[in-house]
Amino acid sequence: LKRNSIRYKETSHDPVSTSEEAAKVRGVSLESGAKAIIIKVKYKNKQSEHPEGFVMCVMSAAKNLDSKAFKKLIGAQDSKFVTKEDLWDLGKVVTGAVPPFGSLMGIPT
Repeated sequence: LKRNSIRYKETSHDPVSTSEEAAKVRGVSLESGAKAIIIKVKYKNKQSEHPEGFVMCVMSAAKNLDSKAFKKLIGAQDSKFVTKEDLWDLGKVVTGAVPPFGSLMGIPT
């Protein structure tokens, strides 16, 4: 953000597990926030160079992910949320601390 001269406000708070908790500790509405979700996917075309991998979905904190629609949108056969171990291996991050920039972890967003 700094490198690209993008204005932002940094805040610190205790770890939270949900978007609702995050909005509450920040003192903002749930609708004003976003959540970054990393999904492990298997694509329909198994002959592809990358038949499986990770995809980041950044969406309104007030919404829930429609897994069926998401799989259809990206052409995936199967999808599931990443494990805590996957998160750590991908970017040395923990649940609730995933930045909304997949490029930081080499993940399509």
